[in-house]
Formats: sequence, structure tokens, C-alpha cells
Amino acid sequence: MNLLTYVFAFAIFACVGSFIGVCADRIPRGEQILKGRSRCDSCGKTLGALELVPVVSYLFLGGKCRHCKARIPFQSTAIELSAAVLGTLAMFLFGPTVQGIAYGIVMQSDIPLYTASSTPKKK
Repeated sequence: MNLLTYVFAFAIFACVGSFIGVCADRIPRGEQILKGRSRCDSCGKTLGALELVPVVSYLFLGGKCRHCKARIPFQSTAIELSAAVLGTLAMFLFGPTVQGIAYGIVMQSDIPLYTASSTPKKK
């Protein structure tokens, strides 16, 4: 496999990780996961398209909201990054095959469990 294939796999799996992060954030709060736009937890501003690019937007914004400059929790970026790394690792080990994609998805299936167990419960 060439480098471009790994970059593409990393980007796709980071997007999957972003969705996992949305689910891990919204489900415990009883919010819809497919409806509604992402927003800053501090100021409530709806995030624009460039602020939603997994991992890259966090680095570009310096880990802060573009509007209110509040710190963005690293947890969502860590989920995106771990999903991207695990998925790309599966593609590296098994190649760009159905098996490689399947292992990439299976490797990501534990991320929500770790996230749920490490998130403090709100009272």
C-alpha cells in the first residue's frame, strides 16, 4: 500500500471516530445524535465546517473555541485520534481489503466503552 492509502484510511477512520465521540457525548445527555449541529459547550455557538474537521481543527484552533476562546476538552480529539490510529493500523496489518476494514471497525468498537467508563457522571 502506498502512503496516500494510509492517509485516506486515517482520515476516514478519524471521521468515524468523530461520530463515536458525538455519540459518547450526546447519548448520556439524552440528546439526538443525528439531528442538530455541533456547538461549543461554553458559548453555544454552532460550529462551522472547518471547525468540524477531525483532529486538524483542534490543532488549528489551539484547543480553544474560535468564538469564546474556551478550552475544548481533549477527550473528543483523543477519540478521533485513537480511532484513526487503530483503523489505519488494521489497514496496515491486513491491507485494503474487506478483512482490513472489518478489523478496523472491530478495533474501534471498544472506544465507546472506554469513553463511557472514563467520563464522570453528572449529578
